[in-house]
Amino acid sequence: MNKNQGLAYIAGLIVIIAVLHFVALYFHLYWSLWWFDIVMHFLGGAWVAAFTLWYLSHSLQSTYGKMKGAGVIVLATLCVGILWEVYEYFFGISLVGKDAYIVDTTLDIIMDLTGALTASALFISRTPASP
Repeated sequence: MNKNQGLAYIAGLIVIIAVLHFVALYFHLYWSLWWFDIVMHFLGGAWVAAFTLWYLSHSLQSTYGKMKGAGVIVLATLCVGILWEVYEYFFGISLVGKDAYIVDTTLDIIMDLTGALTASALFISRTPASP
């Protein structure tokens, strides 16, 4: 995948996330559809992975092997996901009560990573092998 294709994918994904988020706020989907937050975390994880992959493959002069790259992607996704959960907790915007908070947070991070792995697989499958 060339630089412009990667940026188009990243931009398209962020537009989809933004549109879904604003529609969800307007129609109260975060509160009326229990699974909507799960979809958003999946897409957010995919975006973090896509951006990280793009950055690693186009902005750095060094090359990353697949295993090292996968580690960086997982770490980046975990960092963003955990920071988001801290943000939700700190500002009291979690959608669940105290009893379900740990389960919800765990599921959110799992979905972040699932989205990241899916985006990584798509990116790698569309990137030609180096000679």
